[in-house]
Amino acid sequence: MDKTKADKIITDFLKKIYGFSLSKTMNIDKAEELASRITFEVYKSLLKVDSIHNIDRYVYRIANNTYSQFVLEERNNRELLSKEIEINTEYDEAKEHSYEQIRKEISYLSNLQREIVYKYYFQKLKTKQIAECLNISQARVKWHLIDARNQIKEGFLEKNDEDTTITDNTFSEMRNLGKLGYIQNFIDMSFYFESIISQKIAYSAYYTPKTTIEIAKEIAVPVAFVEDEINHLVENGFINRTKANKFQTNIYIIDKNKDFENKIENIVTKYAKLVGDIYVPLIKNCNLMLNQEQYQVYTPENDTNFLLWSLISFACVTKLTSSDNSVDMSKFMINRKDGGFNIAHAIIPLQQKPVHHKGFSKNLVDVFVNSNSPKNYPINFWMFFSPFDDRDGNFTNWVQKLFFLLYDYMKKNITKDAAHIDGLINLYSKGFIASDPVDHVNIVVTTITKEELITLLPDMPDELINIGKQFNEEMYKIHMEHMPLHMKDLCYVMNQNSLRKGLLRICLINYLLEKGILKPLKPHQKKTVNMILFSDVLPENL
Repeated sequence: MDKTKADKIITDFLKKIYGFSLSKTMNIDKAEELASRITFEVYKSLLKVDSIHNIDRYVYRIANNTYSQFVLEERNNRELLSKEIEINTEYDEAKEHSYEQIRKEISYLSNLQREIVYKYYFQKLKTKQIAECLNISQARVKWHLIDARNQIKEGFLEKNDEDTTITDNTFSEMRNLGKLGYIQNFIDMSFYFESIISQKIAYSAYYTPKTTIEIAKEIAVPVAFVEDEINHLVENGFINRTKANKFQTNIYIIDKNKDFENKIENIVTKYAKLVGDIYVPLIKNCNLMLNQEQYQVYTPENDTNFLLWSLISFACVTKLTSSDNSVDMSKFMINRKDGGFNIAHAIIPLQQKPVHHKGFSKNLVDVFVNSNSPKNYPINFWMFFSPFDDRDGNFTNWVQKLFFLLYDYMKKNITKDAAHIDGLINLYSKGFIASDPVDHVNIVVTTITKEELITLLPDMPDELINIGKQFNEEMYKIHMEHMPLHMKDLCYVMNQNSLRKGLLRICLINYLLEKGILKPLKPHQKKTVNMILFSDVLPENL
């Protein structure tokens, strides 16, 4: 079933599921737990089916089954986690603490080991009976009993002091470099890492390979919750299983800290000034800037400053390449089950963010899009999401639809009447059309192609090529200080062409604003700055 349709069904049934859960448990905390389990099971099931004849009966059946499992677990846990001891009239705090620690260690056992421990110690079954019940060998039952006892004893004897590590790291940014999956819609890394647990698992196994039990203990989550999630991440190529039956994360994760941030900010600012002094004057004095009409470039309100904002970012991302010729990023890309072929990339933010230049906190993304309908919409476009714009920082389907609307507007296929009111509202609200001082298209538009525009922009001078290579090396060294060894080669690749990266452009713009080479944007220009539309028609001021 389509994810959007499944989301709608889940939304429609949330209140009913919670009501069902509350009526069964008569306890708010347990109802919330049961409701979350039912919702998960329903959603997981919906994604596996094409259609459902009776949705109410379908959801009710899953809810009943989940409740039955919930009741069984409650009963088993009560028996497993309770210690049959003689009732003392006095409360023994030391014993109670020990029991609590044992319960905690039992929760870290694998599903099979917990089942064996429960049957042996609480149901009083013999190892032969357990083997028959679980359809495994008696020797395996005995081995798991010994291993479980050892794990409980080791965990019980460990010092539970302030050095115990519990990772609270979650991703602030998730993206895929390369081709996205396409089973339903284009899906990226965030589709697989919606839960905090999955993010913590990935981080836990990033620097050092770990077993499921080691991961569970580190993130303080029972093994039962960890095992399924790890298997899911392994299946989709985000975690690798090692020969020693351990797991290591195969995601390029940048774990930010104050030292890292300070080093990066200082070095990027230094090189941004060099780009500003060496390359930006070449852009300002190129034929394109001096002869806009000759090259069929439309600039809103004929504002050269607005055009320069866009051309500087576009020139940096397309012209400032100084990479090692031996670099091949494709060899690090993973074939995903969803049809994607990409590198997964995530960022762990600072827990307490220091004060930075404006703009360091927002995701920086370049988007190049070719129209899927060249006959009806012979357009391409580029946009750079940065802290200087008022956009939401993400590329979604509505963006391409807005460009189609804008093209219809420029072709005069949309008029100011009731039939087109919704489209016009979108164009005005997103800033694609501005009304200050009069109605006009508020985006840089040109009839030359993207390739022609790149050719017209100044090439990277030799001096800057050498500077760029030096910058790449310095960025690699800083990043490798915070990377695990298995990411060394990928880290080298990821830090090539650093002069074209979004972070440098932010520092560059800050520098140009300070020097007065760029002027601050007007409020309506912040909606569409760093956008260029390549079209077969230019707009008119209407």
